[in-house]
Amino acid sequence: MALHDPESEAVLDALNIASLYNSLRLSTCLQDGGEVETKTDDWAYGHCISTHLVGPYSAGYYGYLWSRAYSNCTFSTFTQNPMDGALGCKYGRCVLEHGGRRDETDMIAEFLGKRPNTEDLF
Repeated sequence: MALHDPESEAVLDALNIASLYNSLRLSTCLQDGGEVETKTDDWAYGHCISTHLVGPYSAGYYGYLWSRAYSNCTFSTFTQNPMDGALGCKYGRCVLEHGGRRDETDMIAEFLGKRPNTEDLF
């Protein structure tokens, strides 16, 4: 949250984003970087790289569209009563409790009682 919720504008202005990125990368990914050689943590600008836009990505960006269709299908079941406890429990039982052990489409289909489709994007 140091980047997204600074205490003040002055703190944000003084923030060394390269240093923050590299220290977060080290603490989250447990990977050494250029700081091993340079003895400083503002050695590069990895936060400026967006290789995920051009690198191999098997699902492509259609994956985002499908996830939107799934979320629209799922959300539409709650429009009558967003706080429906029984429906929330059904969602938990059909979708959440399986984690990654089942195919996502099968879990959503079980919850909805039908297969999700692209029409739900609109």
